[in-house]
Amino acid sequence: MKVWIACFLMFICAAGNAVATNLQLPIQIGEAESSVRQKLGEPDQVADLRSRHMLRYPKQGLAITIDAQSMVEAISVLHANEFGVASYSGKIISDIDVNQTIDQVIKKLGASYTTSDNDESKIYIWTLGDIVLRVEAWEADYTAGGVTYPSRSIRTVEILKK
Repeated sequence: MKVWIACFLMFICAAGNAVATNLQLPIQIGEAESSVRQKLGEPDQVADLRSRHMLRYPKQGLAITIDAQSMVEAISVLHANEFGVASYSGKIISDIDVNQTIDQVIKKLGASYTTSDNDESKIYIWTLGDIVLRVEAWEADYTAGGVTYPSRSIRTVEILKK
């Protein structure tokens, strides 16, 4: 009985949404750090995060988390902000980009599995094949540093290995 329940739960979790999970980014989860540096160049900053580190490319709107084995563990796709970070200009997955609203993302991916509030924003999470997609969107118009972000616009997108 326990085996059947475990198999059923794995089937439900693995089924996810019927959305192609091919990332449209230049970097993929599980890619070697050397390949990231070859494709994107040297990062503007490297942040140490205990057993991992983050390669920051603010002019490209990307931050790449590298695990202890020197492989891509997570990709953060950023929207322009008051700190001088540029918006990532390409598609991320399923023709989604950071200039869309969370409503457009939900229309493409279906209802998110999890949502949680985070101050002025809300986090939506989808499991898509072997990745987890985490999208943070502003809940109301938000102004900081002279920049106004419209309600329901995307703040960040993170792609994590499942």
